[in-house]
Amino acid sequence: MCKSIKSGKPIVQLLKSTENSTEEIALASIVETDTITFKIGAKGRYYNFSYSINGKDWIFLKESVDGTFLSTKKARGFVGTIYGMYTTSSGEKSTNKAVYHWFENKNID
Repeated sequence: MCKSIKSGKPIVQLLKSTENSTEEIALASIVETDTITFKIGAKGRYYNFSYSINGKDWIFLKESVDGTFLSTKKARGFVGTIYGMYTTSSGEKSTNKAVYHWFENKNID
């Protein structure tokens, strides 16, 4: 899940990695903002992806995404899901930058 630019407009995207590339599985237009909060909820094999512009109101980007493609059996040796933050320009040269003020991971069972 990421904040990005598409056709010059700010968006939130959900991408799924494939063997040779990425596949966009959800997209939402957003207002330009310096602050955005992402939330991933996992229950069994399903993941819910949400975002908030104001830190209070959550908007579902995609619900009930089947995460079994990440399982050890299907991923041939992969042993778990890891959440983390990173920045990419998808292989293109860029002078853009991302600033992370904090990262928090809460495991709520």
